[in-house]
Amino acid sequence: MLATFSLMYAGTAAVEMNVRHRYFKNSVWWMRLSMRSLLVAFALGVYLVLAPVSRATAAGVCALAAGTLLFRNRELVLMVSCAHVVCRRMGIRVVLRIGAPIAIDLLISNIVYLIIFGAPFCTPLPTVVSI
Repeated sequence: MLATFSLMYAGTAAVEMNVRHRYFKNSVWWMRLSMRSLLVAFALGVYLVLAPVSRATAAGVCALAAGTLLFRNRELVLMVSCAHVVCRRMGIRVVLRIGAPIAIDLLISNIVYLIIFGAPFCTPLPTVVSI
């Protein structure tokens, strides 16, 4: 919904171009988050339905979904190899100074997974005890 509203506002001709550009970038970011959430929800739903019938098929669906999620971060391998070269040449301080913004950006772009898979661990204790 936020991606749609941002995209609609970005298409309004009465708004300045730099504001429209910012809203367009926001709409793309929201769309990426929603697609990741949709993929995880689909994989978990298929696993929930297929697990009692065929664990191998359910695990295969989860493996394929995890593969597509990892394929999205294929540039991460290049970043790690470049960080290794920079560490050997310039030291760990330079790597930490360069790598901290990259790590924060990766954390922000994958926050959906932390919310989806971390929310069950944050249930209140009385709910867990009463079950």
